[in-house]
Amino acid sequence: MKESLPKLLSNRTFQVIFLVFSSLLTFLGRQLDRGITNFDGAYYAIKAREIFSSDSLWVVTWNGTTRFFDNPPLPFWLTGIAYKVFGVSGYAAVFSSAIFGVLIVYLTYSLCNYLYKDNWTSFLAAFVLLFPGLFLDSSRRAMLDITLAFFVT
Repeated sequence: MKESLPKLLSNRTFQVIFLVFSSLLTFLGRQLDRGITNFDGAYYAIKAREIFSSDSLWVVTWNGTTRFFDNPPLPFWLTGIAYKVFGVSGYAAVFSSAIFGVLIVYLTYSLCNYLYKDNWTSFLAAFVLLFPGLFLDSSRRAMLDITLAFFVT
């Protein structure tokens, strides 16, 4: 029994599953209680709602005012898809940021595993990424920063 636990913890599949579930719980946990808490999140949530309520998916608007070069449309499309699946809510607005946060944690694990060929180093690097304040806070808000960070990673 004592030997099977370290073997299980060093298993790559177990580590990835643990990281993904930990990330989902950390980023999406208690979002229904919290809602959108800042101006930027509300601003982007309204933009996503307006894109999917209008006829054109390419034109980004806010309060009916066209904003062509303000932000790229991809995060708003993803938030709009979440609106279609979950309904227009604070949870749906945060969903795409949280999913990209989970993907960044997985990419960190994969990159460290590729560079160092060590499951424990990879696991610790990805697990430590879950708890810094700015990354955690940005993944729990309806903002564009985590989406950008995913494509830069």
